[in-house]
Amino acid sequence: NKLLKSSLKNKKTHITRFKGLGEMNPKTLWNTTLDPNNRNLLKIQIDNEKKALNTFKDILGKDASARYSLIQENAHRLELDV
Repeated sequence: NKLLKSSLKNKKTHITRFKGLGEMNPKTLWNTTLDPNNRNLLKIQIDNEKKALNTFKDILGKDASARYSLIQENAHRLELDV
């Protein structure tokens, strides 16, 4: 934050956040995500598919207690950007 404030001290800035790609207008989506000159693609390999599917089920499923348990067990690993 300090670096951002000092480098942009006399410049007008506008920072926008999107919750998902569907909220972006086509030009912004191209510039930030789809343009091959600007994007970085990383291959993801899932070693334990069953465990990954269960985790997604816990996160996105209707059972709030499973989601709560997952958050409680992993909260120490998070870095919040508030």
